[in-house]
Amino acid sequence: MNRTLSSLAGAAVLLFGSGDRETLPLEPKDRLLFLGVQCDYATLGIEEVTRILSEDLGLKPVGESLRSASNVERRVWALRCADPEGTCKELKRTAKKSGLTVERLLVSVAGSGREGFGSSAARVVEGLDERIWSGWIGPKGGQMWIFHEAKLTAKLLEKSMNGAKLDASWHHQAFALSSLSTPAADLAALEAAAAGKLDLMSVTKAEAALELDVYLRSLDVLVVLEQEGRTRFVPDFHGKLIEPTLPGSTGWNLTFSNEGYPFL
Repeated sequence: MNRTLSSLAGAAVLLFGSGDRETLPLEPKDRLLFLGVQCDYATLGIEEVTRILSEDLGLKPVGESLRSASNVERRVWALRCADPEGTCKELKRTAKKSGLTVERLLVSVAGSGREGFGSSAARVVEGLDERIWSGWIGPKGGQMWIFHEAKLTAKLLEKSMNGAKLDASWHHQAFALSSLSTPAADLAALEAAAAGKLDLMSVTKAEAALELDVYLRSLDVLVVLEQEGRTRFVPDFHGKLIEPTLPGSTGWNLTFSNEGYPFL
């Protein structure tokens, strides 16, 4: 977590120009929230917990849950929903009746150093604080998605990781927002508002797009984008930036690199 600002800025340029970039319509229909579910999995079984979440509680689990490396009674689930806040309130009332203890989680993504994260890195991170439920290491060990309770802030998490001498820094990813409307939406207004609404490394207004380099840390939701069989998880640019700044604005594309996701 101790890279200099100049080296991080250079990494941002490399990141934006690397990998396979793709463009998808920014049309969020569902949001993804992360739920820690604690129970006796040895007795209930993962399939039964999946059934409880989907049938009894009416939720939409995505992919396979992530296990905790340090506590066999803890797993992290991704749930699709239109109203994350309302869903969580309802869960608090109904989950205990099914023998489940639930905790809404945040996700923060750390980037590795030159060597990449080894197979034991997730266990090391989980051992730093009991409020960390699970860590998922992405392709080639490039990133680690850390699922943690809201009381564990990014600042405290960073301090713990520094203390463990992990070769890591907060991961930031480049996105380009482009307007499809005629006349084009006011990108200058979005640029001015972005710093107060997003956790940014940088923002630049190009001729036809707003280029955002965004830290992925302490995120309570991600947006689900789908097109032609592809599913991607991205920050909620529409709900957090576009709609508050340009109410009613429609017709947007999002360009970014697919760097691998848990739950898919």
